[in-house]
Amino acid sequence: MDEITDYFIHKDIKKVTGKPTREDIKQVLDKIQEDAAAVPCELGGGMHGYVGITMTGVEYATVATTTFEACTNPGPLPTIAPDATQYQIAAAKELHKK
Repeated sequence: MDEITDYFIHKDIKKVTGKPTREDIKQVLDKIQEDAAAVPCELGGGMHGYVGITMTGVEYATVATTTFEACTNPGPLPTIAPDATQYQIAAAKELHKK
């Protein structure tokens, strides 16, 4: 996690107490988007970091020409056959990691 948060501009975003106003929400969202944009990422054309996970597709289209398709969690590594070779095991692990 530290390798991601090291990129963040805003290390501590203050909690809004009481009923938040539109301005409160906008200020928090702006900081989150700045932090997300600061983390290098090749998705969405690679020019805007991970800001695409903080926006709708329509919103992201206003800042980029390539769509941002966030990866989904693949879940646990599928069971590998007991007779798999070390190369097959390594390939399966690498594919799952990607």
